[in-house]
Amino acid sequence: MLTNDHLKAPRPRFDDLPIPQDVAEDGGWSEFMSGLAGQIGAYKALMLIKHVGGQRIHVPHPMPDDWFAIGLIGKSAAEAISLYLCKRNEAGDRNIGHMVSFPVAENELNAARLHPIIQAIRAKTMSYNEAAWMTGYSVRHLCYIASATARGRSVKAFSPKKFADDPRQITIFDVIEEAA
Repeated sequence: MLTNDHLKAPRPRFDDLPIPQDVAEDGGWSEFMSGLAGQIGAYKALMLIKHVGGQRIHVPHPMPDDWFAIGLIGKSAAEAISLYLCKRNEAGDRNIGHMVSFPVAENELNAARLHPIIQAIRAKTMSYNEAAWMTGYSVRHLCYIASATARGRSVKAFSPKKFADDPRQITIFDVIEEAA
């Protein structure tokens, strides 16, 4: 039965949807992002890029205990990034070193947020209309992604919040019964 329960709550911002911890690189990532994910994992790489994307950040080596991203990705991941970037700098890559330009990576972040929603569509715990309303993507595009691609198959399905029916709200069936 088609319902519009999802319209009872304010529309969430797509940017506010969480990045799933079991996210995986999906092939469209830049060399820098792939290398970063290879060192610290895709989830931590996306979390770091979400917070510093588009900025030029100093990555110290050796890693001090008070670097700003340690609270976000952990000390061991921060040390791995520092060592990885130090090795890349020694290899002669002039654009990568201790001053690092992190990509904005909006497409990759949006894809990571979309994957659990696509899995929820496939699991039939969310309708295409609910997903379109939540993400801003068209139903047609969501149908294509869910049926013709393998995107998001590695992540857990999103669990949408179900809204309880308001006992004061009458339904069309109540109106029909009263008329009969």
